[in-house]
Amino acid sequence: MKNIIKFLLTVALLSAFQTSYAEKPNVWVSGTGQGFTAYIIRNSGITVDISCNYASMPSYDHSIIISRYNPKTRNAEEIFTFADNRGDGEFVIDGISYYPSTPTDTNFSSGEWRRFTTAMSKAKKFELKIKEKTVAVFTPTPKSVKDIASDMKQCEDMITLRNTIFRE
Repeated sequence: MKNIIKFLLTVALLSAFQTSYAEKPNVWVSGTGQGFTAYIIRNSGITVDISCNYASMPSYDHSIIISRYNPKTRNAEEIFTFADNRGDGEFVIDGISYYPSTPTDTNFSSGEWRRFTTAMSKAKKFELKIKEKTVAVFTPTPKSVKDIASDMKQCEDMITLRNTIFRE
């Protein structure tokens, strides 16, 4: 059920941004909805959607969904998710590999999440690999990194969030 809710939220956020970001490759955009902030970037028909739980229910985790945009149907088709990533999904950010995974409620996944969001928040270039194959290369515009992506470093892992703002 959690995955369905997250998927519907992601689809809604992607739909809201399709017209604005579809024509602007390598530009970060963001939007909020139901306690999540989505950071979205597109290049070569591939979309990276990093959704951060800032103020939703504490049982919902962050997500990273990779989709391919079909301009004919105006739909985004999911091709990979970093849920329980076992090394099949990789970001090479400024020459360093990251293997983020959700949920982010274990020591390993929370540490990797912090490393990933910190690096992504200032990335000049990153490569997305799925099963060791390069799917897309992104060179975010400096302005979109400064104005949008730089906030991503505040996307804390769920262990930290549950111990601070989500105290149950």
